[in-house]
Amino acid sequence: MKKKLLITGCSTGIGKATLTKIIEENKYEIYVISKHTENLTRIDNLHVFKCDLSNKTEKVKTIQKIIKISNGIDILINN
Repeated sequence: MKKKLLITGCSTGIGKATLTKIIEENKYEIYVISKHTENLTRIDNLHVFKCDLSNKTEKVKTIQKIIKISNGIDILINN
């Protein structure tokens, strides 16, 4: 079973480069939180959630949804 990884802020720059490398490794079930999801490629084992993490209510709801779907996260990359 693949470990579950959550990465935030990965639509551009270092975050996008990190996500690309993680996808290439094909070792993880990946959950993504980003304010801008238009540039993110939808592939198997990539679950994309649009969320503005500066909005506390939206952040809590999104994280609760991810935990429910994933049954827990093993690794967090908080970019």
